[in-house]
Amino acid sequence: MGTAERREKERTIRLDDIVDAAERVFFEKDGQDATMDDVAREADFSKRTLYKYFSSKDSLMLAISLRGYRALNLMLEKTMADVRDGNAMERLEAYGRTYVEFRDRYPGHFTTILAYRTLESDLSGTDPIATQCYQEGEKPTGLIEATIREGILDGSVRADIDPVEASIVLWADLVGLLLILERKTAYLASYRHVEVGKLIDAAFLYIRRSIGCLEGAIHGN
Repeated sequence: MGTAERREKERTIRLDDIVDAAERVFFEKDGQDATMDDVAREADFSKRTLYKYFSSKDSLMLAISLRGYRALNLMLEKTMADVRDGNAMERLEAYGRTYVEFRDRYPGHFTTILAYRTLESDLSGTDPIATQCYQEGEKPTGLIEATIREGILDGSVRADIDPVEASIVLWADLVGLLLILERKTAYLASYRHVEVGKLIDAAFLYIRRSIGCLEGAIHGN
């Protein structure tokens, strides 16, 4: 191994060590309360070393989000293979349930992704971590949009909806529900007498009824 290769390997190891430490700090604390000092201490690096790799807490949040998106996309790839014979409406529900599973398996990454507020500089293409993060983050909504288009063609999804708008609204609906469940589960159980699992099932039924053709909506009932 040459000098350049060895240095790049060491850099990658340090990057991973820092992101590992950042995850422990961000997931233990509220992400907004975590500081670069906390991460430096957890990683056992000086602040100077930390800032050599990550210019800000926002940059660290993007690195954590990137890991989350990669995990989600791997889960979606498996789901795609499992449901490839279903119609588009059935596949949409399977992808949505995969996102619910992602929230359950990777709660810290789920929270970090949603807590991050997009900066104009993120979209400039100058930060490789930001660029990778947004490329990976586009894949789930892109998959939903493509599946809606396929559903219009196979007759399982209404033809009078806009695939781009529908993909964003469906994503927002599901994320909103998961956030409510994350913060209000005890309230829903005690005051509304609603079970989480049944509420998630109901959400997918309403999605079928809102964008599915009549036959598909009945199939989901």
